[in-house]
Amino acid sequence: MRFAPIFTTSLHLYADSGPLIPQNRLLKDTRLSQTVENLGDRRQGMTDSAGLTPPRYQPAHRDPIGRRLMVELRKLFLAVGRA
Repeated sequence: MRFAPIFTTSLHLYADSGPLIPQNRLLKDTRLSQTVENLGDRRQGMTDSAGLTPPRYQPAHRDPIGRRLMVELRKLFLAVGRA
């Protein structure tokens, strides 16, 4: 069996909304994050000695997710030591 090389990239962005919108008390201590894993949607290829990919090793079976996008919102409700 021969496995092809693979290179994946990910991207993670975040923004603290307190400094961006200081007049809005509801958004104080809030962070918005966005993550993209496997940005190019790359999957590793594999072939056997005949040059075919066995069903068990097809990319959709080995990595069913591919590219993944996640959005996260965090809010700090209780800040100890803050006035």
